[in-house]
Amino acid sequence: TIDFAMLAYFFGCMAIVCDKYMVPATEMICDSIGINDDIAGVTLLGFSSSAPEIVISIVGVIHHDFRASMSCVMGSGLI
Repeated sequence: TIDFAMLAYFFGCMAIVCDKYMVPATEMICDSIGINDDIAGVTLLGFSSSAPEIVISIVGVIHHDFRASMSCVMGSGLI
């Protein structure tokens, strides 16, 4: 169906963007800090994939919006 085709297309686009931009940027950060590539893969890429949840949680705490922080925590735990 069209949904599967769109899903495959967007995953392909995301793979190209990550391969072209994310991996070289991570390698450059590793070289400047002086850490191993394996360590960077675990920490930097793990943090970058969780960055939206962290930012939403921080903004929710600053604005005293308990629902935003809890929905972010619950949503990221379900995925």
